[in-house]
Formats: sequence, structure tokens, C-alpha cells
Amino acid sequence: VRLMDMLALLNWTLPELNAFLPDALPRLTVISAGEPMWRGGLSAPASLFLHADRPLVSENATSARMHEVMHVALGLQARDGFDWIVEGLAEYYSTELLRRGRAITPDRARTALQRQAEWGQRATTLCGRTSTAATTARAVTVFAALDVELRDKSDSSLDDLLPLIAGNPVDLEVLSGAAEQVLGSPPDALHIDALPGCRKIP
Repeated sequence: VRLMDMLALLNWTLPELNAFLPDALPRLTVISAGEPMWRGGLSAPASLFLHADRPLVSENATSARMHEVMHVALGLQARDGFDWIVEGLAEYYSTELLRRGRAITPDRARTALQRQAEWGQRATTLCGRTSTAATTARAVTVFAALDVELRDKSDSSLDDLLPLIAGNPVDLEVLSGAAEQVLGSPPDALHIDALPGCRKIP
């Protein structure tokens, strides 16, 4: 376990998270180990579990650690069919926090979003029981578009939406309602026509 490397990454990024979710992480416990720990990441209340072999920052400019940190900080529970919201937000901010903390450059962050958009084209639906890697990538592009819309049409951003939904069960109605509250009108980025497969979800 590369303890000092991990602490350095968290020291770069957690102040950026604290700027828009100031009460989200009064405490964070990180459990990491080599074999035979499962080779992935999981989050739980105030804690996350991650195999030591997982890179701090992946080649695609995302971070499994920051992804799990966002799960812990947001405390969201997906209602049936809306796992893409929970996973998409965690993945979007895993890159965004790296950019804000200067762990990656703005150019690399833009390239990461472009690659997510390309990868997301493989997903034919967003609303499913669980979010696949391609579905999550497609969800990232939805949240990137929503952030742009909020910035273009108001003095706000996706950051302002998160406190309105944090710690709650979430579905499209909850997400859209929070976005409309911030924007003052229904967001185009969350129009049902922009969300493949979601019409069938009640």
C-alpha cells in the first residue's frame, strides 16, 4: 500500500470536494491491501475499500479512489433503474476533482471526457438495473452536458446541485427537480429524449 502517495492525492483533491460539499467527509477511513483482497473498490459509510494494486490515477484520467470517495461523500442510493446517476456522478467527479486539484492538466481532463463520450456510445440504454462501464461512461457525458448548461444559463454549476440530492434515494425525478431548482427551468440535458432507455422506467 503506497500510503504517502495516497495521502498526497487526497490532500490535493479533498479540499476541492470540501468547497462544494463541506460537511460530507468529517472522517474517511481507507482500507487497502494486496492479495487476497478483491481487486476492485467498494464504498461504505465514512469508509472505502480498495485493492492496493489499483492505480492512484488510471491511464484514462479517472481514479478508482476518487470514484469511491465521491460515493462516500454523496451517500446516494439509486432507485430501481437509476444506478447510472450514482455511478455517473462518481465517475464524472473522479476526473473533475483530479483536474481541480491539479493532479491532471485541463487538457488531459478534456481528453478524458472525450474518451468517455466515445466509450459511452457502446451503451444502448442508461436506465438499467446496474450501470455497466459503458453506461457509466455515457452518464458522464450527460453530467458534463448538464454542467455546461447550468454554467451557460445561470450563475451555477453541477456543484450547486449536489447538496440538494446528497444522502437521499435518487431517480430521474429527484435529479431533474434539483436541476430545475438550480436552473429555474427544466434542464435540456436531462430531457427524456437525451436519456436512452429511460422512458420505460416509471
